[in-house]
Amino acid sequence: MFKKIFCCSLIFVSFFFFACTKSNAQSLSPVPIIVDTDMGQDDVVALLYLLNNSDVDIKAITIVATGETSVTQGMDHAGVLCVVTGHPEIPIYGPKDRSTFVPYPVSHDFPKEWTDFNDNGYDTPIFSSDLYKKANIQRTILASQALINTLDNSKTSLSIVALGPLTNLARAFVKDPGISQKIKQLFVMGGAIKVPGNLENKADPHYKNNKRAEWNFFADPGANEMVLSVLSKASKSEKTLPFLVPLDTTNQLPLSVAYVEKLDQLAKQYPKNRSLQIFKSIMHSDPIPRGIAQGWYYLWDPTTCVVAVPALTNTLDAFQVQVNKAFINIDYSNDPKLSGAISVSNPSENTRAYPVQYASKVNAQKIEKDLLDTIANIKS
Repeated sequence: MFKKIFCCSLIFVSFFFFACTKSNAQSLSPVPIIVDTDMGQDDVVALLYLLNNSDVDIKAITIVATGETSVTQGMDHAGVLCVVTGHPEIPIYGPKDRSTFVPYPVSHDFPKEWTDFNDNGYDTPIFSSDLYKKANIQRTILASQALINTLDNSKTSLSIVALGPLTNLARAFVKDPGISQKIKQLFVMGGAIKVPGNLENKADPHYKNNKRAEWNFFADPGANEMVLSVLSKASKSEKTLPFLVPLDTTNQLPLSVAYVEKLDQLAKQYPKNRSLQIFKSIMHSDPIPRGIAQGWYYLWDPTTCVVAVPALTNTLDAFQVQVNKAFINIDYSNDPKLSGAISVSNPSENTRAYPVQYASKVNAQKIEKDLLDTIANIKS
């Protein structure tokens, strides 16, 4: 009798252990995402973070050309990062050209000196190498079609982390409106909700009095308005509403000399860690040192990614992220003071307004630590 009880107990314990192990393995499975990026300097750091992060599984990278880098160079630079981090298999796509979302033709170019600098490799030698040739760069499939294909072919819904203007997504929605139902959640770096914008007289002089727009929303405001409004309406719950990481959030993380010094120390300690070496080189390339000294350089895209990953894995509390909801719309006119600006309003008074989430407050030290630890592959 005792043997029977013992054997049954052993079977039960074994089954329980197996069930728990399987459950934990499922909960620890990386979250599938698509990264849509314009490959500016801070995009390089953001992509390094995601490529080195075991919590996410990047299914595709799409380059948006209405941002800070040209199509070919953006694809090549992303390819270098995929190879360096051991992910040469990730497919990389780009659009045909720099044109913006056609139904809303208002657009604004990023400063030419920014795009020229980024196109030339961020003053970081590895981007002048031929490593990109080892990457899975798909030059014959347009980014908008790649978004449709990747979403259609996925067995589960995918989240998208967007680090530039939303031009690629807008084009994809026009081709296939049904893909909005296949996007689990969209995370966007951009906008300014309760703080001033950041054009800072770098835009066309016609917009010198525009104090409200942020660059990613200013570059292609019609695309951003369309994508956010469509996904807001398609959202199945408040938790899956489009999630913005606006200037309200990123302004809390000005890049400091102390942070760069800590990065330098780690890069010296781990000279063979190529991700760290790239991170270090980017942080010492123009205009970042000037921006640190003058107090205007922030971790825009990296912050977005460090917020997006815990939001996807239900660990936001660890970073003390405060999430608020707002009803917004984006001005996509040529108004010199308002183009690209977010307006917050009461939906009962403005029928165009739609709900989004946004990170209003974060623990800057925890964000900075996770960014550096993940890129350096340091386990806490």
